[in-house]
Order: sequence, then C-alpha cells, then structure tokens
Amino acid sequence: MTRPVFGQNEPGVAYRRRPSVYGIALDGAGRVLVVAGPRGTHFLPGGGIEAGEDAVEALVREVDEETGAVADVDVEIGAADQLLVAADGIGYRKEARFFRVRVAADDVREGAWVAPAECRWGHECFVWAVDRARR
Repeated sequence: MTRPVFGQNEPGVAYRRRPSVYGIALDGAGRVLVVAGPRGTHFLPGGGIEAGEDAVEALVREVDEETGAVADVDVEIGAADQLLVAADGIGYRKEARFFRVRVAADDVREGAWVAPAECRWGHECFVWAVDRARR
C-alpha cells in the first residue's frame, strides 16, 4: 500500500527525511489525547525517532516526555508522510508511523483529552491517523 503524503511540496525546497512516531490514545468518550502546539494547534504525542531507537521505544519515550504518562503500545494503525517547512526555512518530510496506545488518564500531567472534531490539528496527517484509529 502506498503511504499517503500530506502538505505541499514547495518548489526549490530540499526536504530532510525525519522518521517519526505518534501515539493515538482514545478514552471511553472517544476523545483523543493531544498536546499543545504553536498558535493553539493540537499535536498527537510523539516525535522523532532517535539513533538506536526502534519505533516503540521512541513512542514510549515521547509520550512520557510530552504527557508524563506511560504508554502501553498496542497496534500500528498506519504510516503517512507530512511535508512541512519550519520557521527557519528548513523543509522536513516527516515519515510518520502511528500506533494505538493506552495510557492511564490519572498519569497524564500535560496534554488534554479533546473530541477529534474540536481539534485544531497541527498536521494534516493527524486527521487521517485519528480517523483510522477510530474505525
């Protein structure tokens, strides 16, 4: 299956590959765990995979760093790429993998549970991934 690609391919921008991983935690009311992004946007907990890490190790680390919770990683729900140009003009191709995760709501120190329809997503690929996780 071909990975979907989100974002605009800007002419003249050389995109740096950035393997990334994100967790989708849903509560009993169907809300998703998100962290605050710039300008009031929402992001899924996750981020870049560091050298020597596999995707699951990176996801557990990122969820802990961003929410304070311990992620119990369930199943991978898909992969998609997100093209973006950072404020400094550097282009990135986030090669994102998405996993369903479970976290104890009481362990979440940062972040919020938000209905997906109310999220102001920072990346288009998050909409795609959350939709897949909710099926």
